[in-house]
Amino acid sequence: MEFTEFKYYLWDSLRDINEQLDRTFEPACKQYGLTMIQAQILLKIDHLGPIRVGTLGKSINIAGGNISSLCKKMEKQGLLRRYRDEQDERAVNIALTDHGQYVVDGFSVILRELYSNMMRAHPQDDLDCIVEGLKRLDALLHRLNDTATLY
Repeated sequence: MEFTEFKYYLWDSLRDINEQLDRTFEPACKQYGLTMIQAQILLKIDHLGPIRVGTLGKSINIAGGNISSLCKKMEKQGLLRRYRDEQDERAVNIALTDHGQYVVDGFSVILRELYSNMMRAHPQDDLDCIVEGLKRLDALLHRLNDTATLY
């Protein structure tokens, strides 16, 4: 496949995938009054545990100032707790509050209720293939970006 064709296919596919992901998570987000990015932040912290704000931002591709502002807002909503790192006072860590954990747990229940039957009915080989394809696409894009920074 020619690069230009690949580029347009990739853009169109990723835009469609992103739209479908928004629709998939929308019922749970609406239930708890979350934006998609707020849900992603909560789920990431639930998965990784307490984390530095900057590390969280890098892991979900949000600039430092933006992730910091989002975390402050979510702290005011009672979802996150921000605190200074004991080893490095300059760094700020974040963790889920009890309410944040409650929201994550509820979010997971909603998604499980909506989609678990369909996921169980879908062949595991297909799911594994999708995950492998996404990993390969991510690796390819990293290599392309690494090459582009040389020029």
